Amino acid sequence: MKKFLILSIVLLSALGYQSETLAFGKICTVDVQVIETQGKIFKNLLTQIEKAKQKLDGKYKPELAKFAKQKEELETKKGLLSKTELAKKATELNQRYQQLQLQFNKDSQKLSKNSTNAINIIIKPKFDRVLKSVSKEQGCATTMNHAAVLYAKNQSDITSDVIIELDSKISKYNFDLF
Repeated sequence: MKKFLILSIVLLSALGYQSETLAFGKICTVDVQVIETQGKIFKNLLTQIEKAKQKLDGKYKPELAKFAKQKEELETKKGLLSKTELAKKATELNQRYQQLQLQFNKDSQKLSKNSTNAINIIIKPKFDRVLKSVSKEQGCATTMNHAAVLYAKNQSDITSDVIIELDSKISKYNFDLF
């Protein structure tokens, strides 16, 4: 009897919450992953990030190839150099390699930071304004990420409307990534 009473209270509470939600208006959802893969500004940003990565690789690949060649040359001189001289040259080579690796890591971190800033400073504020505008136009009382909604009886997906509006507001931008 006690279990039935507790179950009834939980069920009634859930039904009361659902009717309360419906009384306040329409629940709208947006699929953020779809926006990030189909929105022109996100595609534009991803293209620029890819180009910046290629530029970064192009900057460091010749240097890395040079180090590999120098290491091979040092290996061939094993029998010609004293152990001390060999160790000294190997240490110098490793130190230069580590400096190059540090610079590469710095540049990679800069690219990552600038990519994050592009999203947070440039795209996100525009996305927030577009989301708010589309939600208002569609009569949404609540707008949630589609992934966070398990069930909503009175929901409307506004993802495509958000993409269209966002694309009309900002589809290309020259991001300073690297």
